[in-house]
Amino acid sequence: MNGTKKELLNKLKKITNLNCTIIQHQAHIRPSTLDREPFLGEHPKYKNIFILNGFGTRGISMAAYLSKIILDYIENKSHIPTYYDIKRYENLYNPLK
Repeated sequence: MNGTKKELLNKLKKITNLNCTIIQHQAHIRPSTLDREPFLGEHPKYKNIFILNGFGTRGISMAAYLSKIILDYIENKSHIPTYYDIKRYENLYNPLK
C-alpha cells in the first residue's frame, strides 16, 4: 500500500467506526499551468477547437464558473478575463510546421 493511500485509510479509521477494505485505488496527476491559473480560449491554430484546462487542485471549485465563461465566449464572443485567457501563453506556442 502506498503512503498516500495508507494515510487516507488511517484518517478514515480515526473519524469512523467503519471496517472497510480498499478494492481499487488510482492516483492521477492534475494538469496545472506555469502561473497556477487555469486557461481557456481558442486553440491558436485551429479556430474550431476550444481549450479549458490547467485547474490543478481547484478543478471542482472553478469548473462551473470557467465553463460558463468559455460557453459565453463560444456563443457570443464575450470577453475572457486576461488572467484566464490562453493567449497569455501565446509566446510559448511553437506549432509543428
